[in-house]
Amino acid sequence: MSFSRILALLSIVVAISATPMVLHEQRAESPAGFVRVGAAPASEMITLRVGLKSNNLAGLEEQLKSISTPGSSNFRQWLSMDDVKSYTQPSADTVSAFNAFASANGLTPTVISPNGDWVSITLPVAKANTLFAADFGHYTHPSIDDHITRTLSVSLPSGLVGHVDVLHPTTTFVSGNMTLPHRVTRVTLRALSPPTCLQDLYGIPTTPATEASNTLLVTGYQGQFAEQTDLTQFLSTLRPDISNATTFTLLTTDGGTNPQDPEDAGDEANLDVQYTAGIATNVPLDFLSVGGFDLSTAFLDTTTYLDGIANPPTVMTTSYGDNEINFGASVATKICNGYMALGARGISVIFASGDGGVRGGHDSSDQCDDNTFIPVFPADCPFVTSVGSTQGFSPEQATNFTSGGFSNVFPTPDYQTAAIAAFLQTIPDDFVGSFNKSGRGYPDVSTQGVNFETIDDGQVFPASGTSASSPTFAAVIALINDRLIAAQKPVLGFLNPFLYSNASSAFADITTGHNSGFVCPANSSAFDAATGWDPLTGWGTPKFADLLTAALSAVGTFGSKEETVAFVNEFPEIDPRFFPYLLPVIYIGLSTPPVREILGRFDSSGWDSIKSDIACVHICIHGLLFLEEFQAIHPGAYVYLWERLWLWIKFLDEHEDALCGDSYLPPEIRYVRFVSAIHFLHADEETKTMIDSSSGLYVVIGRAWHHFIRTKHEGGMAYVSYFLGGWHPNHTARNSAAFSELLAGSGGMRMVLASMVVSHLKHVLPTPDCPVTDENASSLYGVFRILSSHNDSEFEDALLSNGIVASLTIASRALTGIALNSGRIQVTMCFLTLADKAGWFLPARLPEALRAGLFEIAFTPTSHDRLGKPSPFITFLKSAILPASVYHSVLVQLRHSLQQVRDRDPATIFTDATDLARWESFVEVVGSRLRILERF
Repeated sequence: MSFSRILALLSIVVAISATPMVLHEQRAESPAGFVRVGAAPASEMITLRVGLKSNNLAGLEEQLKSISTPGSSNFRQWLSMDDVKSYTQPSADTVSAFNAFASANGLTPTVISPNGDWVSITLPVAKANTLFAADFGHYTHPSIDDHITRTLSVSLPSGLVGHVDVLHPTTTFVSGNMTLPHRVTRVTLRALSPPTCLQDLYGIPTTPATEASNTLLVTGYQGQFAEQTDLTQFLSTLRPDISNATTFTLLTTDGGTNPQDPEDAGDEANLDVQYTAGIATNVPLDFLSVGGFDLSTAFLDTTTYLDGIANPPTVMTTSYGDNEINFGASVATKICNGYMALGARGISVIFASGDGGVRGGHDSSDQCDDNTFIPVFPADCPFVTSVGSTQGFSPEQATNFTSGGFSNVFPTPDYQTAAIAAFLQTIPDDFVGSFNKSGRGYPDVSTQGVNFETIDDGQVFPASGTSASSPTFAAVIALINDRLIAAQKPVLGFLNPFLYSNASSAFADITTGHNSGFVCPANSSAFDAATGWDPLTGWGTPKFADLLTAALSAVGTFGSKEETVAFVNEFPEIDPRFFPYLLPVIYIGLSTPPVREILGRFDSSGWDSIKSDIACVHICIHGLLFLEEFQAIHPGAYVYLWERLWLWIKFLDEHEDALCGDSYLPPEIRYVRFVSAIHFLHADEETKTMIDSSSGLYVVIGRAWHHFIRTKHEGGMAYVSYFLGGWHPNHTARNSAAFSELLAGSGGMRMVLASMVVSHLKHVLPTPDCPVTDENASSLYGVFRILSSHNDSEFEDALLSNGIVASLTIASRALTGIALNSGRIQVTMCFLTLADKAGWFLPARLPEALRAGLFEIAFTPTSHDRLGKPSPFITFLKSAILPASVYHSVLVQLRHSLQQVRDRDPATIFTDATDLARWESFVEVVGSRLRILERF
């Protein structure tokens, strides 16, 4: 070797030795089970991953908190891949600092992450020991076939401090998967939990998902892969109602494989894929196979892989982990921050909590007397949703193996502060020192985790563990995402702030259980389940319908039922900007499970207790009228809402007997049902055809209308006439078309409708026993609109045969009394216009008595005259050829009406001076009409 070359090498060594070193991470000894068997050879080549410091993780965390917290103005506005990269990529100074270090020490870094925050370097052990003040050695563990190369201490040159977060693998000792499913022997097996059992237990729907953009990802580590033939057999046996050709898409990274050899398929992978496919019906399923054995590296590989996907899955479930103490704090933090980035992208990251009770993941009997509780990672990362296990059904209770506790690395997040504070009030004093009461508590939720029936190599494999619970809950979230996407809403994404905000309504609280572990005595020190959140089952097990309701209604500032109902009432013309806020609340009103819950509380003496709920449903349905413009913006959501409305209508109709026996439903319920039905007719033809409602819907309308008439329910009858007669100018044409559709249904339908019109009319006529009301006037108006809007001779004949003439004569004569006695002069304005446009029933087809009654309306004081508008009176006289007897009778009635007007104190009708002046002018108009009539 040349003298100059030797000098160059010596200068590098001197430079390295002269660089101040700063301790980065160390542990006093290797974790339990790991044994150092010797120093790593100096020439052994190792690859270290260097986690560079992201430029603004604090900003990303603040952004995630905002977009994941219900009530925030940007709630669920998930970030794009580039948005996240802007937070997580290293700064230019950090990149320059590390590149200078690598160059000075002859290292060639390779960027291995899309965001540029991970690089790798390959170097001999001797050089790694020198550069990082380490002592790499070989360690063995019973769960590892070979050795691993690790160090108990690692330092950084001072120039890299503040630029490098992680050197990996160095002080991380991950033994293996502590959540592998436990086999259950046939001897001890008492009952299996197939997908259908879980669907019944939690109210999970079996109807297929529809949204292709909603993907559920199952992670596979440590050589585990899912076997397609086992999945096919599983579905054929346990979900015969769906196609057994259902499959999954294989994704791989870092050398992952999926050889499809039944003998080598993994218990864990099969369990996860079979139960996500078996519960999340028709949700697209991905299986990510990650190469290598080390779990910490696999977790890092997963986050970097997903960082580079523009359209990532919406849900990810993982049934792997290890004791938190086995991870170096820096590695755990870096992995957890990776999950934070995924959550900000709108991915729900879900983990099994572990199967060792309070003593971590390995559940060994030599730890039963140890009062130091061991948390599990990544289950205790604050940016994942951790799932514990329950067993039993009446009621459910926590399993003894479900891991749960408090992190020693991650502090209590804001969304959890109140829940943990409440739980800490329930624990005994002698627990002090056993756990970190300031740490992040886990799990967050739970599901069943015992006796899951799976297929492994063609054989039934009953399994238990939180590794069964995590895919179950992931399937629930995937199905809710499907409904959200169908309703044009963002997916759930990072779940925890939302879950903790809705826990009391969306989860069944589990209050019994003790997580001492599988092998430890039942009286071993451990946590007990409690009311509210606890570190065994979190908030409890999901109630699908209520969780879906909460997901749809948690839409920011206008999120609550009360706010939206008030909003709808206050602003009849809603700005389209608010449609997204209105949609989920309307959905709540139409969602069958909440309706079932409301009606389930009904009995003969308990109607008042649910009247407000029905009113809310009514208002929400009514709100659909304001969404017409929304149809053009989000047609898929509009169609979906109509589907839900039809389910609501059918539910009420189908469950009438079960709810009330042989009696009728309370009028208010029929009213709401009718409102639902007629609003349904506002849907476009494509929607109506899709739901195939053309027959059953009319039956529902007819039954409700008949009941309103029979019980003299004024509100219901008014709405019938409103609808059929065209109650609002914007809806007249549509309602007329709907009524014509009813008439065209069959010849018998005309007679039924004619009978209802006449009966309706008789029941709303003002009498001494039935005072004038808005409903009276509205119903009369509606009936006249029905008659004037439809030119159907067969319907006319049906009306005549049902005695329409007498009823209409009485009705028309009563209108003057309505106007004068109620002081609601504006009511008769509608009839005056009607008389001018009456069309088919003004000519000689109907007897004189009817024409006389209608003519009488023409002389009733109206707002046309009050406001000085042109009256159709003269037009009416010119177009109607009436006999002298009719003119005489009308003249008598007009004189009587005018006298009534003059006898009334105008102050009882009008309080405004301007209106009073107009009234006096109107009296003069009536007088002029009288003189016109006298000339005839």
